[in-house]
Amino acid sequence: MSRNRFLVYILLVYIYFPITTVQAETEKNNIELLSKARDLFYMSLEDESKVDSAISLYEELGHTYSLKGKSLTYIGALYAIKGKHAFSPFTKLKWVNKGLEIMDQGLHESPEDIEALFIHGSTCFYLPFFFNRKRDAKENFSTIINLLPTKYDNYSSELILNMIEFFEINLNLEEKELNLLSQIKKEIVSN
Repeated sequence: MSRNRFLVYILLVYIYFPITTVQAETEKNNIELLSKARDLFYMSLEDESKVDSAISLYEELGHTYSLKGKSLTYIGALYAIKGKHAFSPFTKLKWVNKGLEIMDQGLHESPEDIEALFIHGSTCFYLPFFFNRKRDAKENFSTIINLLPTKYDNYSSELILNMIEFFEINLNLEEKELNLLSQIKKEIVSN
């Protein structure tokens, strides 16, 4: 290797290494923050005092391009949860409508993010009939089932197993879908 090529190689290594180190550290922080945000999300279902903290964490995560859609979907669901906790019917309606609008934006940003699809779908699934969102839930769940075979290993095993359990309990699935979910569950458990 010529001296000039060697110097260029060394320079590239010194430039690239700090960037990859920073990227790896940022990714690790995002994973930890996402885990904390998820925990707060699920706690907020029963504890209204957790909602605003969870929204703040998802807003922070939303600055990361790869997490923008997922974060918006969670934020929208959290506003819908505010509606669940509200006392006044008008306040409930205001928060849920705001949440649905934000969730729809999030899903538009990440239409094939299994987690975003599940949060959007399960939120719509539990809404009262007059919001007219049952079809959205059904479409989201169908999309998830179609995406799972090629994408489930990009998500935490716990998340995928929880989704499968939700589907098995709450949906009237065809035998083909049940077999697919059963196979994915076996693959996850065996690893």
